[in-house]
Amino acid sequence: MVCYYGTWAVYRPGDGSFDVENIPIDLCTHIIYGFTDLGPDNRIALYDPWNDIIDPSQGGGRGALLRFTGLKRLNP
Repeated sequence: MVCYYGTWAVYRPGDGSFDVENIPIDLCTHIIYGFTDLGPDNRIALYDPWNDIIDPSQGGGRGALLRFTGLKRLNP
């Protein structure tokens, strides 16, 4: 079963908020992280640096990409 994680869900108010840790990894065979962006050089770029990465010098904070890829350790 393919599970899709729309990163904007973290911004929903109250009970509608949905973060990486809410993904039911025991049900998913594959997970998709939406979204990243395409930079002017046609390389993958961050769509929401504050949510996606940890490094504050690059506008980061929450580290969702790192937490998302870390789910593989919990359910290989």
